Amino acid sequence: MDYRRDGLGGVEVEEQLLQFEQAIDDLREAVRQLASNPLTNSQDRQKHIIQINKLKQEATVCMRSLALELRCSSSVLSPEAISRLVRRQQLLQQQFKEVAAECEEQLLSVSKDELLQRYDRAHEQPQEEATEACPQQQRQQLITLGDEIQDQTELSLARTQQQAAETEEMGGAILQRLQQQNEQLDSVKDGLENVECTEQVAQLQQPGGHCSSAVQKTWEARTEEHFMNSQLFSVGESVGPSSWARDTTLG
Repeated sequence: MDYRRDGLGGVEVEEQLLQFEQAIDDLREAVRQLASNPLTNSQDRQKHIIQINKLKQEATVCMRSLALELRCSSSVLSPEAISRLVRRQQLLQQQFKEVAAECEEQLLSVSKDELLQRYDRAHEQPQEEATEACPQQQRQQLITLGDEIQDQTELSLARTQQQAAETEEMGGAILQRLQQQNEQLDSVKDGLENVECTEQVAQLQQPGGHCSSAVQKTWEARTEEHFMNSQLFSVGESVGPSSWARDTTLG
């Protein structure tokens, strides 16, 4: 099969990889700024949080677009090129996962005093009552706000798990496509070897109807090699698709 190693499909995948990498860098920089210079003004902090969530969403879109482009290009790229691009994709996905986790940690890192201030502003508690609030009441306020933050964390984790599942499904489809291409290549290779050996037998066959010993040994060697390859393929199938997927990805 003739593959376009440097064709249009490869260029488009490279562009998607660069866009995904840039989106991760932008998100990492925004999180770094928030961590190094916490904003005391609630409005400024809220604007920065909105910007971070926007960058995170853009990175997620780039990740999905990359997976889709890689799947569409698998039919026009060689297995070696696909494997190389998949490795880069997985590296960027790991970086995005780490930055997203740091992002969630920064967004949820709210101090005790800030929690109390938010609670007081939300309930418009009079100044006299606020100064006379007992420690037990303050603890109850913190518990209430802590429950709200926990709910937000659970929702964020659910979104992350959903994104990971979608990415894993796309990766499985790509690996399945690679397996089909490898099987086609093996079939073509076996057919070419059989044709070549048959031609040699026809050309060197002796008048008595028996081929020379050299040709016979060549035929027997290739027959034995074909048998061993079929046995190895059977063993590979018994190991399971998960092992094949790891080998293909590492390759």
